[in-house]
Amino acid sequence: MSREEFAGRLGVESARVTDWLNGAVPTGGEVWHIIRLARSVPGGIAVMLPEAAGAAE
Repeated sequence: MSREEFAGRLGVESARVTDWLNGAVPTGGEVWHIIRLARSVPGGIAVMLPEAAGAAE
């Protein structure tokens, strides 16, 4: 998934995704959207949120 597509699915600007890749921390609402997207993709939690996936084991 491209950065632009990821941003679009989350409803944020692609520049915000770039901010996260550069170390910015998503806000509470952004985190919720990331989790919802990760849950909608097979294996998404493990890929997008590996710390969360490890905690669930």
